Amino acid sequence: MTEHYINIHTHRKACYADEIAVRNAYHRPTDLKYPVSCGLHPWLIDRCYSLEWMKAIEQSLNQENVWAIGECGLDKAIKTDLELQKSILQVHVNWAEKMGKPLIIHCVRAYNELLPFIKNSQAIFLLHGYKGSEEQSKQLLKFDNVFFSFGKRLFQADEGYLKSIKTIPLERTLLETDNSNYNIKEIYKQYALYKEMDEEVIKKQLYITFADIFKLNLT
Repeated sequence: MTEHYINIHTHRKACYADEIAVRNAYHRPTDLKYPVSCGLHPWLIDRCYSLEWMKAIEQSLNQENVWAIGECGLDKAIKTDLELQKSILQVHVNWAEKMGKPLIIHCVRAYNELLPFIKNSQAIFLLHGYKGSEEQSKQLLKFDNVFFSFGKRLFQADEGYLKSIKTIPLERTLLETDNSNYNIKEIYKQYALYKEMDEEVIKKQLYITFADIFKLNLT
């Protein structure tokens, strides 16, 4: 088994031969040949939401290169009506359950509002750019279908964020570059520093976790 660096959420193609990157394709049907995610971001709801767009997204989810649904989610820092955000997130959750694909979740100041979706679904929720507190982390860890992805904020970590990182076990962790200028190897190195763990141990476990989530055969 050859472990790759896993970049669970990014806005660019993989930078390295040993990197598996899931690129965010937003809400547009895509003909890209490498792994992508597709969904309606909360920031784009006011500008792009329509039944036609939702149908187009649903159709694109059947493409082989669309590995995940999203990013989608809830954001209380924007003006878009929260109830509308919830209704659109529920559509994404329904797709995830139907198609057996994980959700890439954007969540800002809304972990309490996200909990009912997690509780009432068997879909896998990948919380990208996770910024929750230690207490929120403990609450979310009660649900086996939740995974936490860390990225650029690892380079601006305060004490509270470090507590969350240390609270969340390696088996429930993924890493990402998102839209930053950091590469995935820098992200792994910084995470290993905070966890006080060997980077190769992290690389192996994240690869196993990724393969399990996406039902990949490692043999």
